[in-house]
Amino acid sequence: MHWPPVGSTTPCAATHLLSLFAPDFYDNVSGRGLDILDVVAQWYDTSFADRSAELHEVLSSEDRVMVWYTFRGRRIGNGFPRLHGRRIEGRPVAWDQVHIFRVRRVGCRALGRA
Repeated sequence: MHWPPVGSTTPCAATHLLSLFAPDFYDNVSGRGLDILDVVAQWYDTSFADRSAELHEVLSSEDRVMVWYTFRGRRIGNGFPRLHGRRIEGRPVAWDQVHIFRVRRVGCRALGRA
């Protein structure tokens, strides 16, 4: 598993991140379950170096959480499907991302505690 948050230095960050998702997580874009997180992590690993993320806002309502951030990196490969066949020039890239998650409350759990 190689899915810790950008810049994470804690060895159990991936475990904590995945613990936030329900086992029946469904990604509407890919039509896949939790395995899509590993796939996307591989795309990032093979496509971008010097990665960082700037968090702009996290909003929530009764059953939704929206996360808005800007991703930055230097392009080193064509791991992302939409990059296949494009010339690799090592240039810096940046783009905003918005992710919306539907949530259900099953209790509270503090990250960083065993």
